[in-house]
Amino acid sequence: MKPSRYLILAAALLIAASAGLHYAHYLIFRDAHHVFIYLFGDIAFLPLEVFLVALVIDRLVARHEKAERLRELRDFLGGKRDMLVMLLGNPSLLEHESFTDLLWAIFHLLEELSWRESFDSLPPSDLAHLAGDVRRVYTALCAAWLRYCQHLQRAYPYIFSVVVRTHPLQEKPCATVTA
Repeated sequence: MKPSRYLILAAALLIAASAGLHYAHYLIFRDAHHVFIYLFGDIAFLPLEVFLVALVIDRLVARHEKAERLRELRDFLGGKRDMLVMLLGNPSLLEHESFTDLLWAIFHLLEELSWRESFDSLPPSDLAHLAGDVRRVYTALCAAWLRYCQHLQRAYPYIFSVVVRTHPLQEKPCATVTA
């Protein structure tokens, strides 16, 4: 069933249940005035209830998603530790200071992430610290990638052509030459 059909069906069932309960209340107490007072009182609070529930759920989901991303990043970097150590041991790569700084930033982030057993209950100050570490890595990584692309454009234009079409920063990377 499509999500929109599911929502419409769920809304119809909830509205029918509400109408049925109000009708049952009327049948039991035979007081339409009382039923309408509560009905309109409930409707008056509905926007506030929706706002509060949406706010709470949104915050919980956002926190959970952030924790998941920090878990996916920790696990990913942890799996690449040996390769990163090998890169740090390569003397020709160490000659490039910006690349070495990138590797050290990655190692720092990996160490920070590996010391946290759970990301669900971290205080905002620690999340801000981790965000700064991620930002440092991302900035250095983007700069290194751009330098690499400039090198490809000058030295290997045919490889650069593929990179332009397939780089991960575009919405739908595709190797097919369309124009």
